[in-house]
Amino acid sequence: MPEVSEMRIAITGTMGSGKSTVSALLMLEGCVVLECDKINAELLEDPYNQHIIVKNLQLEKFDKKEISKVIFDDAEKKSWLEGFLHPQILEAIYKVTNEVVFVEVPLLFEAGWQKYFDKTIVVTCDEEVALERLQKYRGFTKEEAMKRIRTQMPKEEKIRLADYEIPNNAGIQQLHETVRLFLKETGFNCEK
Repeated sequence: MPEVSEMRIAITGTMGSGKSTVSALLMLEGCVVLECDKINAELLEDPYNQHIIVKNLQLEKFDKKEISKVIFDDAEKKSWLEGFLHPQILEAIYKVTNEVVFVEVPLLFEAGWQKYFDKTIVVTCDEEVALERLQKYRGFTKEEAMKRIRTQMPKEEKIRLADYEIPNNAGIQQLHETVRLFLKETGFNCEK
């Protein structure tokens, strides 16, 4: 088994691929797993951050829906918000110390964040499977699901850029076995 010290491993994949399920299974195996979306949500609850965001985005009050609208309509404001929040997210990730830390980063490659991690995992599934999951679990129409998937980097490109691939076309039991095999083969020690 390789000697691993303070290794950070990013988990990514397209919408509906099962990133969160892989993260949950890694936690079941005793791994430390962080989720960038949760860290971001916590940062948005901080009153100081809310004040700075309202001021810089020129809003009347802190409103997540309004912020989403503003940043998708104005690339400069989106860039400012990312520049404000991303360093705080990275700081939160690096505060957690463990032999191995997995971090779920939905837009890892799109944001160019792979440079902050020692290894990267992409969770993959067939497009039909992802579409079905997004409709069933997120309430999207097939058209909405397709549109969202198409705005992300193609699966094939993510596979090319990642160090590891975890396929997720079958059920939860098969995925759990795949995750266990992945941990065994890579030697990543998740025992606390």
